[in-house]
Amino acid sequence: VAGDVTDTGTLTVSGTTDIDTAASNGNITLNTNEHSLNTLQVDAGTGTVLVDEADALTLQVDGAGDVTVDAGGALTLNAGSMSNLTADAASITDAGALTVSGEITADTSADNGNIDLSNNVHTVATVTANAGTGTVNIQEADGLNLGDTTASSLTVTTSGAVADSGTLTISGNTTIDTSAANGNVDLDTNTHSLNTLIVNAGTGTVDVDEADGLNLGNITAASLTASVAGDVTDTGTLTVSGTTDIDTAASNGNITLNTNEHSLNTLQVDAGT
Repeated sequence: VAGDVTDTGTLTVSGTTDIDTAASNGNITLNTNEHSLNTLQVDAGTGTVLVDEADALTLQVDGAGDVTVDAGGALTLNAGSMSNLTADAASITDAGALTVSGEITADTSADNGNIDLSNNVHTVATVTANAGTGTVNIQEADGLNLGDTTASSLTVTTSGAVADSGTLTISGNTTIDTSAANGNVDLDTNTHSLNTLIVNAGTGTVDVDEADGLNLGNITAASLTASVAGDVTDTGTLTVSGTTDIDTAASNGNITLNTNEHSLNTLQVDAGT
């Protein structure tokens, strides 16, 4: 189509729906009604894509600006390229590599569905996720910025640094691996609510700011800095070649690092009283 595509009716397509407006960067707007599609393949050039799906959907975006999809069932993301992706679904998984120059905003909280973007290596600037009590798992080709994220567990594997522009609320394990590129893990822009932090930064640094108590799992880094408004405990082994600096003075929190035998160089602590 050399122009925009809109809907005034309901689409019921059992196979593939393929819409191409790239020649004119036309917008594809399929959210006036709720549709029943199986696989939707779109190329809007730099145009926008809006989709409202009644149940499960497989989406392939060959090219687009901003993409917004609301699915009543599971959302499967084939390989695709776009500026920003906003996805609301029962669960979200990847079947191809995503290239998103801006932000992925994923919400599965209504169904506490898992957000699994770990089957392929993606190129994404920022990920913001609300999985409720579901899990979030991401594999990234280079650096990754984490926006507001709520989940029962968060797993991030990147070939670059990890930074935060939002607040992490994770009831279980937060597991971050940047060792492939010795990337720094900086979670100190905001104050987070984590349970257990597990990090392999290789020779990178780790910096975390925690709203209450924090449990440290296995940590490998050149330095570890933790500012915690609560107690600090260990269930893993700390291997830190430089300085480990733990500050619980704001709450006079206890620092207990004797569950395991650690390999530290310099330990600096402020536990208040």
